[in-house]
Amino acid sequence: MINKNINTLKDSIQNADDITQQRKAELIAQLDEMQAKIPVAEEAELKQSSDSMKHLVGEFETNHPELADLINRISMMLANIGL
Repeated sequence: MINKNINTLKDSIQNADDITQQRKAELIAQLDEMQAKIPVAEEAELKQSSDSMKHLVGEFETNHPELADLINRISMMLANIGL
């Protein structure tokens, strides 16, 4: 979604009549730089979310061991039948 918006913005800049070619090039370069950094930012956010989820799961397993075991057994049964 972000990449689509950036590409739309680039197209708008390219088609603008009131912006000099030099300024267009500068703006496009800045957008390219921003676009290149998006995967790194998304990966860092995903890692942080993953770490947070692991912590929450561990906490749940510690606080509710019987329920966690039941959920695990149900998950294994479903996996064994292909779901």
